[in-house]
Amino acid sequence: MNRFTGLILALVVGASVGACASTGTGGASAGDVGGIKPSENRYTRDANRAIGMAMLRQDEEEKREQYRIALENALLAIQENESNPRAWYLAGQAYANLGDIAGADSAFTRAETLYPPYVEELIPERETAWVMAYNEAVTAWQANDLAGAIRHMEAADRIYRGRPEARIQLGALYAQVDEVPKAISAYRGALEILRTAPRAQLDPELQAEWEQNEEVVIANLGQLLMMEGEYAEAEALYREVVANRPDDVRARVSLADALSRQDKTDEANEVYIELLGRGDLSFNDYIMIGVGMFQAGDYDRAVESFQKAIQQNPHSRDAYFNLAQSLYLQANKLDESYKAAQGAEQTALRERLVTAYGELAAAGDKVLEMDPFNRDIIAFQARAFQMLSELESNANARNEYLTKVQSAVRRHGEMPFELMDVGLTTTQSEVRVQGQFVNLKLQSGEAVRLRFTVVSPTGSTIGSSEVTISAPAVDASTRFQTTIPINGELGGWRYERVQ
Repeated sequence: MNRFTGLILALVVGASVGACASTGTGGASAGDVGGIKPSENRYTRDANRAIGMAMLRQDEEEKREQYRIALENALLAIQENESNPRAWYLAGQAYANLGDIAGADSAFTRAETLYPPYVEELIPERETAWVMAYNEAVTAWQANDLAGAIRHMEAADRIYRGRPEARIQLGALYAQVDEVPKAISAYRGALEILRTAPRAQLDPELQAEWEQNEEVVIANLGQLLMMEGEYAEAEALYREVVANRPDDVRARVSLADALSRQDKTDEANEVYIELLGRGDLSFNDYIMIGVGMFQAGDYDRAVESFQKAIQQNPHSRDAYFNLAQSLYLQANKLDESYKAAQGAEQTALRERLVTAYGELAAAGDKVLEMDPFNRDIIAFQARAFQMLSELESNANARNEYLTKVQSAVRRHGEMPFELMDVGLTTTQSEVRVQGQFVNLKLQSGEAVRLRFTVVSPTGSTIGSSEVTISAPAVDASTRFQTTIPINGELGGWRYERVQ
């Protein structure tokens, strides 16, 4: 089954941030005792003085020069006595303000190890460094430097783990570069912070932001877990959401999908049936329900789901294709029952068969308008017309169906090539189309130009691109792809051969 649900993984926060009320990082508390008491010497005093001078400077280069002086003196203090936690504390401050977040984290950690009460005292310093690294990441992301954005977000998460934003952003960034396991790990980490940090210490505005972030994290983590086949964990996640928010339609759809993937068919069907009775489902909800019912072998409800999806978006090739597949298998099951039935039951089944095959032929026409080199759909149509001719009692109508059978068979046999497994990967700004080109009758090396067009849910064109494919040997296949910049919400796609 082709699914057209899309995975929304945009950055949750697209702007720089500032420090907020700290929530703590765990570890030793201010009440802990022991360790080596910090001590001052000429080097630590000079380092501290340079840091103070840096804070007074307006010119960035002058500030950096003072932090360099501070670092030099802090390192001299460490050289003189590497067990002096004060020296490591100052070195960490200097490293952080010079942009070496890894160095700052190492220095702060050494200071905390030597003198555990520093754990709480250094929280503001770590959060300040976190803010600097985070904002550097945002700057890199705005410049389309994903590698730089990831590097700075990783540094932010290393220096301070009392705030979830860096992990949320890392989840989105990792997903954008197809590092799904890392994205899952980042979202898990973000969820851990969101659920364990004491929110009561946050101001109301930030509390509301964290609640919204938790919803985004759950939605994206759930989808990524499904992509990686981690269905049990996804199920547990969605069950928790449904328990807390019973009216969350999307969570219920996702829960049913997770159940279906684990062959928990009866439980999944209960959820799907309940959902189909609602009137507030989206196109993607109906698609997911249809896929679940298809996988469960409930083709009647799969057909119903895809038909409702098409009512919301009649420009989706994938919805029509899935409907055609469901109708084909629905008709096959009906045909078996029809042959075994008698009397009034057989008459009723005959009427249902005529409806199913008629709808299959019509759905095939819609698919071929958008996907004209799809031989599976033509074969479906040939089957539909053949069965309609056998079920038809009127001779003229029967002959019309037989003519359509011949036309479909001829089109199937004369097709010069076939496109298979066409799939779309979307971002906010572009669509990547890829698929398989199968040569049926062309000369090897013959060039085939295809124009792919993507449209919005209302049918307006939001982007197009051409790709030229060199035909392989007859009966051989080759992969193709093209990228289409878009300027709107994706609703469907189509292509045509350019002569």
